[in-house]
Amino acid sequence: MIKVFTLGFLACAFVLTNLAAESGVASSKKMRIGVDVNYTRVAMKQVNKQLDRGGDVTNFGPGISGMLDLDLFLTRFLFVGARAGYLYCLPAEAEYNYVVYNQTTTIHASLIPLEGGLSANIELPTVPISLMAGVYGGYGFAFASFKNKINALGQTETFIQPFNGGGFVGELLAKINLKLSSAVSLNVNGGYRLAKIARMVQSEDVDFDGIPGVSIHVGEKGDVLKDSDNDDLAFDFSGFNIGAGLSLGF
Repeated sequence: MIKVFTLGFLACAFVLTNLAAESGVASSKKMRIGVDVNYTRVAMKQVNKQLDRGGDVTNFGPGISGMLDLDLFLTRFLFVGARAGYLYCLPAEAEYNYVVYNQTTTIHASLIPLEGGLSANIELPTVPISLMAGVYGGYGFAFASFKNKINALGQTETFIQPFNGGGFVGELLAKINLKLSSAVSLNVNGGYRLAKIARMVQSEDVDFDGIPGVSIHVGEKGDVLKDSDNDDLAFDFSGFNIGAGLSLGF
């Protein structure tokens, strides 16, 4: 998959290089700062498979992300930069009915990617539009919380298990920029994010005290999150995204 990202960037850079040479346009900007807000999709196949063992299921799928870019002028049309942000998945939920109690589990998940990369950008002649393509790679910090609501004998109690993890993230990104002024541009952007976090670990000890006089040790800090087959439960934030943004050039 990393090779796909690299080849995609090289292809985009080749096209943009030729367009830049034909247009003869050279950027006078040395730096740009941008913010993008996107609708995104996440894979989460393994987590959704676990949820499907219950009833009244809401699977993971859509999410919302906000990304901040800082790019520095490198050559005539190339920028080197950093990209960071926050991806929030809309919650997933399932109900489980056992002999003596019912349980509703709601899962919240998020990702903080920190990336660096290259982007190619050209301004089209005669129109206030520029085209950009970029490839980024870095590290993502993942967070998940399992909110478990237990109903037994007409009494409801709740406990939360928090988990975190991390791993490689990569992104292939393209933008169409509309210049509003010499410094301000709006964009429509889209791309694909690779961010499968293979291992999630419980971040604190958790006890369930919902039964009077009884404390049940649910899990302890450092426990690896497992699925029903006792395999590590991966949180896969990979997926396509599309959105809009604003950037400032200096």
